[in-house]
Amino acid sequence: MGNNNDNKGIIVVSAMEATWTPNEDDGPAMPLSMNQRQQLVQLQQAIQNAPDPSGTLEQVAESNGMSANDLYQMIEKNAQDLQQDPQLLSELQSFASQSSTGNSLPKIMFRIVASLGIAIRQIAKQNPRTFTMTALIGLLMFYSLLAIPRTGIHISSGRSLLLSSGPTTVFAPPDRYVHKLIGKTAYASMKKSSPPRLSIQTLKKDWDDLLIPMRRELIATGLNENDGDENDDNAMTLNGKVEVHKLSRKNELRQAVTAQFVLSPDKLLEEFPLGETKEEIIAERDTIVDMLYTNAVNILSERNILEFSSLNSKQRLRNICGDGSVDTDKDLGVIVVPGLGNFGRHGLVYWMATSQTTQQSATSPSSSSTLTLTTLKGKGYFDGQIHIDVNKIPNHDGMLLVQVSLAVPKGGRKIPKKIGERLVEEMARSIIQSSSRKSQQRLARQSQGKRFKESGNRRANDKRNTRFDRERLMEEMAVDRRRRWQKKNPDAGRYRPSGDRMRSPHNC
Repeated sequence: MGNNNDNKGIIVVSAMEATWTPNEDDGPAMPLSMNQRQQLVQLQQAIQNAPDPSGTLEQVAESNGMSANDLYQMIEKNAQDLQQDPQLLSELQSFASQSSTGNSLPKIMFRIVASLGIAIRQIAKQNPRTFTMTALIGLLMFYSLLAIPRTGIHISSGRSLLLSSGPTTVFAPPDRYVHKLIGKTAYASMKKSSPPRLSIQTLKKDWDDLLIPMRRELIATGLNENDGDENDDNAMTLNGKVEVHKLSRKNELRQAVTAQFVLSPDKLLEEFPLGETKEEIIAERDTIVDMLYTNAVNILSERNILEFSSLNSKQRLRNICGDGSVDTDKDLGVIVVPGLGNFGRHGLVYWMATSQTTQQSATSPSSSSTLTLTTLKGKGYFDGQIHIDVNKIPNHDGMLLVQVSLAVPKGGRKIPKKIGERLVEEMARSIIQSSSRKSQQRLARQSQGKRFKESGNRRANDKRNTRFDRERLMEEMAVDRRRRWQKKNPDAGRYRPSGDRMRSPHNC
């Protein structure tokens, strides 16, 4: 007892030494932890789902520094233990659920990526050629998904010997990308302090040899009213015609195609009857013809020569010019022609406006406006010019005539015949339809304003008539009441018909 009191407040700690003895060869195996059992189960599932289970087993065993037979026996022993002991299986399942809840999203993603990497490596090792082809196809598809909405897959930027006939895109290029190409061409010419080089040296100035014969034939024969579709509201064109000119050997041209379309104001007069008398109808017809011509001239100034197309979306032609604020920025442009490029894809024809004129005849009411586009050197599929002629002619009570000619001089590259005919036809038709559409919009606004003005005048007249009738009835009532009061009431002279007492002049 005394010793205990003397040692009060002192803590005695004794150390315990533990020694581990190695497991003998004939001794029992060491028990596995839950983490090890879970890894063995996952490894067993991965090997079973692998395309080459035996190869995967050998690869995993080699990476762990053991033989494939030892790893296989370890996996089989773990599977037998779990099958024979249900309690051990339930404990493993609870451990797996707890460990899975503790995993974070980055770890899960890392495991998925790692497993995909291992699978790709195994496939590449087993079938290297197939893997290479699949990888190339995948990269090509990925590049196409990125490039199609941005550039349309631009495979050629110009003409090269035996390789490319001109600028080509596999798919239809977006307008934004074409504007960028036009800007690069304009910047290159500005850097050189010289305009872009044209594809031809001698420009054609006189186009009467191609246009006047067709114009005279039209004036002589007149308009064919059965040429339009009466059931189609948008069929505003009459006498559409495309002619491939036959050229002699002495002619300076190698190829020439002309499209001619005529627009008569008759359908617009029927749709928007603004005049009532014969003189008003004649004046309205002249006004509509002037309106059509003015709209066509504005279309040439805006270079909007392919706004409408009768073709489907895959074959539709497009004309894109510079989008700068200065008028000279519209002197460069690109025509996108499906089927003209390499391998039948979209061809880009670069052009520059080399001439634009407007003439007014002093002796007759006819007027004309022209625009000439010339292709650039190495930036197109033909070497030549496109001439657009818009005329207001007084024949046959006035009409709008649009002629588009494509000419290739000797020594220049020709354009395929069908594509050349389609190009000039779509340009002439588009100018006619754009002019008629703008005229329809303006006439619709005028007709709406006229109807609104007439309805306003009618309502004002009705209000004035109603107010006049009401005041007239009130005056008649007042006279009748005054007469009856004066007759029956002896003191009626002191009262007004309204009931107010009549006042003396001194009390006003």
